[in-house]
Amino acid sequence: MKTNDLKEMSKENTFFYMVDMQNDFVKPGGALYVPKAETLISTIQKLQGYARKNGIREYASVDNHFYSDAEISDNPTWSTTFPPHCMDGTVGQKIVDELTIPDVFPIVNKIDEKGTKNEINIYDLKSGLTYNRNVVFSKQSTDVTTNPHFAAAMSYLKSEGVRNVVVYGVATDYCVKDAVSGLLANGLDVFVAQDAITGIVPENCKKTLDDFITKNVKLIQTSDLLSQ
Repeated sequence: MKTNDLKEMSKENTFFYMVDMQNDFVKPGGALYVPKAETLISTIQKLQGYARKNGIREYASVDNHFYSDAEISDNPTWSTTFPPHCMDGTVGQKIVDELTIPDVFPIVNKIDEKGTKNEINIYDLKSGLTYNRNVVFSKQSTDVTTNPHFAAAMSYLKSEGVRNVVVYGVATDYCVKDAVSGLLANGLDVFVAQDAITGIVPENCKKTLDDFITKNVKLIQTSDLLSQ
């Protein structure tokens, strides 16, 4: 990676993307705790501080589950189904207090157990993205692109000249992997803060990072960015 790749980042062409830093994943004792996830908090706070100092948009994704979701099971496979976690309305579903993002435009998908979808017309979507630079997508699976408004939001960002995204959060071998794939599929240049992610299975995490490299994802350290 060339240092110029980072030097050229600005509030006009870059946004930061935090994946699933929620109580149930991050805090020991959470319903689906990711080992060592709490150790990422201080590093991500530095990234958030950099974003706010430089006027860079902060985006995030969060699981927001209902018992009717296909992913939720009392007999999980641990690949496509998981025990109840990040359930709607619970403390476990909330982003950890240390990493709260201010003034967000929430882009919600499913809103109840019946599967009712949150319909957002393109005018309201563009208005929300224009007047609220920070965005949180809710999702009912590991893949944020299952939120039907994700692609439209990415299209809007690109129309505004945004081309770079810095990704961090959990878990490397699940939701981070899927987020990076979705961002790449939407034509963005993806940077992953390697010291601000962690995962579940070490072998799968290594495989995920190797796959990132083959797809021209830039692996960086937070210090690389903060030194610019």
